[in-house]
Amino acid sequence: HKRSAEINPNYQYTVGAVAARQAHTKMTRSDIDQLKRLKLRQQHAECIYCISVLDEVQAHLDHRTPLSRGGTNEPENLQLLCARCNSEKHAKTHSEYVAWLKAADGHLSPDRQGKLEE
Repeated sequence: HKRSAEINPNYQYTVGAVAARQAHTKMTRSDIDQLKRLKLRQQHAECIYCISVLDEVQAHLDHRTPLSRGGTNEPENLQLLCARCNSEKHAKTHSEYVAWLKAADGHLSPDRQGKLEE
């Protein structure tokens, strides 16, 4: 955050940064662990994009719409990804990442393509 403040002295006061910080601080470690267990069951312990098998330790909790882009910590905006997909997705929205995977001939599982476009 220090570097961001150096680039933009008003960084911490921008609407997006304040909203993201407020949305992000609402979840406790216990909330996150409980949500991971729920999402593992809902996603059949698979990464949404590449179908890698996940467990509670390996699973990365990801925002379909990132907090920095107006997303929330509501369960419907959260999904579990493998480390690779989470790293590649970074601050992209779900739709942007799916489009990026298709354009980059990425590792999007063929049987997931139709489901992800819905």
